[in-house]
Amino acid sequence: AINARNMEEMLDALVVLGKAGGREIEAAALVANLKARIVKVKGTLTAAKGKPSVFVEIWNEPLMTAGSGTYVNELIELAGGVNIAGKVSGWPVFSHESVISSDPFIILLTNFNRGEVMARKAWSGLSAVKAGRVVESDPDLLIRCGPRLVDGLEMLARLLHPELFK
Repeated sequence: AINARNMEEMLDALVVLGKAGGREIEAAALVANLKARIVKVKGTLTAAKGKPSVFVEIWNEPLMTAGSGTYVNELIELAGGVNIAGKVSGWPVFSHESVISSDPFIILLTNFNRGEVMARKAWSGLSAVKAGRVVESDPDLLIRCGPRLVDGLEMLARLLHPELFK
């Protein structure tokens, strides 16, 4: 019955679930810890020297991604990046041509298909492919709206700004 659509709603939902389960103190501690981690990432990113572009491949056939209004887009922005699909909303089918013309700094995969992506002839000229910045990620860290989204935020921030997260 809980439909959290962003980080703040996810944190609020944890409090509600804690109350419902008779674990208010534990839920409050979890939420405080998650908020502190988010603040730490944001603080570290104040020294960032730019906003690398990101393409998140949710599915490969048809090519699907996450646009504005999704927690994936929110994570990218919180991690100091720019979602190349941020001008479309929801979970759209996205064209290969749009990825190629955007030439993202990093390609993040939630489908454990790096070999297939690296072998796409049309994508061979992408800077992310050439530099090996095609990364497989546990989808639970990005596309399941729960406490592990903060793990996903930290992972994304490290990928986009490795110089700040030693």
